[in-house]
Amino acid sequence: MNDMSDSYWAMYTSIKHKERYYRYYSTGSKRINGLISSGLIAVTLGGIGSWAIWDYHPFIWIGAGIAATAQVVQVLNQFYFPFAKQVAALRYLLPQLSKLILAIDSNWRKLKINTLDNNEISNLIDKYQAQYAELEAQYIEALYMPRRKRYEKKAEIDCRHYFNQHYSTGGNS
Repeated sequence: MNDMSDSYWAMYTSIKHKERYYRYYSTGSKRINGLISSGLIAVTLGGIGSWAIWDYHPFIWIGAGIAATAQVVQVLNQFYFPFAKQVAALRYLLPQLSKLILAIDSNWRKLKINTLDNNEISNLIDKYQAQYAELEAQYIEALYMPRRKRYEKKAEIDCRHYFNQHYSTGGNS
């Protein structure tokens, strides 16, 4: 490969890795958000259930406090815990990122059969990097999304399999 082909490949693999990473991040955030919501619902129901036996066991008034606290945490979850916002943002980002990957992949095939010159390749690299940056800025720039090493590793493995399967890279992507 020439330098421009190498640069295009590096851009392609980088964006594909980020797409896979965000898919894992989305799944993890959905799971955490679901656990928080389920736990809060269970606590609320337990607190409400304790009201039914309040007359017989006055100390159960604590259940009302627990239910109220759970409701406050549920409201705060929407504003202060990042998981619900991450899930929503990634729900919109991932389909757009998939479209970008398809365009990058299409032009990679053109590049491989030598229908693109170095100037066209350079323009495509700039175009796709700008589109990726725009997508990140639009959907996730303001969100708190700490790096998750386990998602990075899973994304790396997925990318190796993807590129090996589609381009016979021998696992070296």
